[in-house]
Amino acid sequence: MRTPFYGVDPKFNRNPTPRVSAASMRTSGQSMQSKGPRSQTIDADTRWQFTAIENASTSSPIIRLRDVVRPLQANFAAWPRLAGATVGLMPLDGSAAKISRDRLADLIVGGQATAGRIKIYGDETIVVHAVKESSGGASANVQLAHSQSNSTHTHPSQFSQAQSVSTQTDSVDATYVANAMLDQPVREDDLDFETRERLSHWVHLGLQNQYRDLADAFDYESSFVSHELGSLAEMQGVRDIRFLDPMPRWSAEDAKPITCRIKIDARSRTDQCEGIVRVTFTPKTAVVVARRPLQRGHRVGPGDVHFQPSPVNELSGDRVMDVDEVMGMEVVGLIRSGVPLRPSDFAAPRLVRRGDLVEVQVSGGGIRVTTTAKALGDGAHNELIEIETLSPKRRLLAKVVEPSVVEIVTQPNRVLANKPTRKWQPQP
Repeated sequence: MRTPFYGVDPKFNRNPTPRVSAASMRTSGQSMQSKGPRSQTIDADTRWQFTAIENASTSSPIIRLRDVVRPLQANFAAWPRLAGATVGLMPLDGSAAKISRDRLADLIVGGQATAGRIKIYGDETIVVHAVKESSGGASANVQLAHSQSNSTHTHPSQFSQAQSVSTQTDSVDATYVANAMLDQPVREDDLDFETRERLSHWVHLGLQNQYRDLADAFDYESSFVSHELGSLAEMQGVRDIRFLDPMPRWSAEDAKPITCRIKIDARSRTDQCEGIVRVTFTPKTAVVVARRPLQRGHRVGPGDVHFQPSPVNELSGDRVMDVDEVMGMEVVGLIRSGVPLRPSDFAAPRLVRRGDLVEVQVSGGGIRVTTTAKALGDGAHNELIEIETLSPKRRLLAKVVEPSVVEIVTQPNRVLANKPTRKWQPQP
């Protein structure tokens, strides 16, 4: 039985390298150090992959490599050597430092005993914020030193419990502490970063393959709950996806995110691999598009345009966002269906066309005269166009007032009052 991804791409049917299990990630730092590799062969095919840290921060004036990126490979042998490498300095005014992702890759390649192929995932520019050390950290160190001095009087079980607590405290990322992320609810899964990214990737591919309309209408993000995940941590492909909650429906009026539970039947090395994943669907921005191709000169009606999800996340200012903006307007060029409309694609409707015979209304001084002329150009309402009278042939400027009707307003002639004349009288 073929799966939705069977034969699409060879990489979908290739078993990935074994991942580090969640249980091994929860062991103490000492045990992980003993099990990790102590050496690694670097050749022309060696490739190192890193991910940029979002909202990176440091309390030191020197920016280290560990402050801005993390390795994607498990048990990365060269990381202890590279983590302390200097990549920049914090500004003296306390503002945030910005490090280019490409420049960072060049620094890693330029070091000694490094791979020639470096890939860093994340934003183009990594922003590092300065964090001041609080007094709470100093008091915590004093309490820790005091507890260590009294460790000889502590029961062995209590000592092991204190050691596990200190290990968990050391594993907390300073980035989340600096940005007050500890006040938020703790993540409900115990997956490592690489496993979470791999599962999110498979969920994205599964939805894109099985529910194409959802992928075009929503941006979605996966979250995992330990008691619902099942055996999906070993997932190597997707067989089937089924919604346990009502499937989201895109609407131009409602832009609220919707969270749904989906059940995934996956491929893995075991016979049965299934579980539940929570996916948050965020509707894409609504734009106005044409239902069918529109020719030049067509006047837009109610059935010609409608709302559709935007294919891009960031919209420029020259997009039509409301159907009423183009209703009754005239198309100035060919418009394809499904393409976001722009205001420059439309103009006011032409009431007069070049070559049409129009009715000319000449008014002035309380007198209105009607004649016939030929239009020498197109014109919309209240626009001035050039006309040519039939007999005699004269070219005049007229204002468009109605379809096939133009108007010429003349000023009445002013009659000058006669000045009184003085009669001639003979001189005495």
